[in-house]
Amino acid sequence: MLAEAQARAVAAEDEAAAKDTRVAARQVAILTANAAYAEDEERYKVWPTNDDRAAFRQVMDAADAGSVPQHAPRMAQAYHFFRATIRTWVDNGPHIAARASALAAVLQSHLRLIVLDLEEIDEPQAIFETLNAHGTPLLPADLIKNWLL
Repeated sequence: MLAEAQARAVAAEDEAAAKDTRVAARQVAILTANAAYAEDEERYKVWPTNDDRAAFRQVMDAADAGSVPQHAPRMAQAYHFFRATIRTWVDNGPHIAARASALAAVLQSHLRLIVLDLEEIDEPQAIFETLNAHGTPLLPADLIKNWLL
């Protein structure tokens, strides 16, 4: 999405806006992908459940929005929703580069993810129970998922 804003700035021959949107795109990219990785499983900083990984890869590896099906898994639907919402906001007004920079800054400063890398000897069920010990009550479906882990 930010790459498209950059392309529009280049087409408009606005070098400052092209530079700002290029920087913003890089800032967002480092939030999702690891710069150096040995295995494909290490490529992205966050992975969904095994059931959603194929759809996640399809979205994350898409060259452009056209290669992500509109009526596919919920992951693709979420991609199209957020892409359209972000594009509407970034393109709203004459200050596209400033909005792209603001989006990158907000994602860097206010989006928080916790990643747990488990070793073979770790017990996911015990870790899940410990993390949720003071959280919200678990639904029956959550308990079943935890038990199945």
